[in-house]
Amino acid sequence: MKTDQSNDNSLVGTPRFLSVGSVLLLALALLVGTSACGQAQKPQAVPDKEAATVPATPTLTEVEKTELAKLRQQASKLLADVAIARIALLHDMQPDADLHLHNAVQGARQLESMTTKFNSGEPIKFGKLTYKSGEKKHDFWLPIANDTFVISSLEEQTLGKKRPDIQIADAQAVGHFVVLDTTMLREKVEAAEKSFKEKNYGHAALLLNEANDSALSEDAIVPLPLETVRENLVLARELCRDKNYGSARIALGYAEETLSQAQREFSDASDQQKLKHLQSQISAVRADLAKKDPCVLQRVEQKVGSWIHDIEGLLVQGNQKTVK
Repeated sequence: MKTDQSNDNSLVGTPRFLSVGSVLLLALALLVGTSACGQAQKPQAVPDKEAATVPATPTLTEVEKTELAKLRQQASKLLADVAIARIALLHDMQPDADLHLHNAVQGARQLESMTTKFNSGEPIKFGKLTYKSGEKKHDFWLPIANDTFVISSLEEQTLGKKRPDIQIADAQAVGHFVVLDTTMLREKVEAAEKSFKEKNYGHAALLLNEANDSALSEDAIVPLPLETVRENLVLARELCRDKNYGSARIALGYAEETLSQAQREFSDASDQQKLKHLQSQISAVRADLAKKDPCVLQRVEQKVGSWIHDIEGLLVQGNQKTVK
């Protein structure tokens, strides 16, 4: 303790050997001094300073968490604008591409002003949509935050007007770590907007592809099958909200398929039966979506929402076996 150190310093220069009387006097002085110090140093200087700094650590952590959340939100919105601008360019929807390119440039500049490097820290959820034109496939990543598309996707009906030859080929929920060099990303997006204004749409799309690819790091593996089911149901619901029933049907297919694996992860027979029943319900809705039944289309979003709730209940129970 520092108090002991100050007493030790007062003994510097004392003879190596002390008389018994000196020792007793010294001991008495130390006892009196300790008592006096105990009275005077009740709020001891050094411990007080240390105690005062203790709350700063959680406060700083909370600040860091808040800042990271803001950065994640800004990065997600930027990637959403990039994705939708790319989808619009693919489908020859120049007005939509122009709008989202403009928003992407503004978003990239804003993100760069906040940080030069960004690491999401944990995976960002995406709806990965794949469109097919002839033999060529094009992948797009739409960020999802709080179980909602960060920016609404473009409707299938609108997409098909100018490019009926382009069809949705795949739609599934994925997770990606995102790492950004915000200066490089801003330069790519600005260059894409410049090419777009020069009506060089192909080059603009290429630059946006490069911007997107530079942002996505490694895939994040969902640890439990039931979580995969849930994420694909969330994606299907969001696609339904945007009237993208074809892609929603595909996302529901992933949920239905993964439910077979999820059933094997439960030892309780009643839980297995619940999942089996849910699987048959999803199968029926997928069949109706294929027919484009207007009655089903009106209530499919609500149905999917109730399924998400059921899955969350099972996840909370935690009855799944550990997945190796």
